[in-house]
Amino acid sequence: DLESSTTSNTIGVAINAIIANKDLSSEEKKAAVEKVAEIADISEKEIAAENLIMAKGYKDVVVTYTDGYVDVIVVAEEMDDSTRAQIEDIVKRKMEVSADKITINISNYWDLSL
Repeated sequence: DLESSTTSNTIGVAINAIIANKDLSSEEKKAAVEKVAEIADISEKEIAAENLIMAKGYKDVVVTYTDGYVDVIVVAEEMDDSTRAQIEDIVKRKMEVSADKITINISNYWDLSL
């Protein structure tokens, strides 16, 4: 999809810039490329989780991973326990974290100006 393609292009540009930087040692370049690859992996997992949750019928979903924890925001009026469990299962599988590392919040308001 477009989001994945944009992420891949951004990662490619970042890696090329790191490799072309003559001020970095080989070790620094390697560490920087590994960090970019880690960020790309996390981003792809976030997008995959968002897409699967949206496939459940939710229009707006944000999944973020920070320091081993995942936050999920779903724009919805309400959410029953069964749906919450399905979303938790998606996040556990895609983000490779345990349930105690996941926070799911619902919001009935989405303001893009924030």
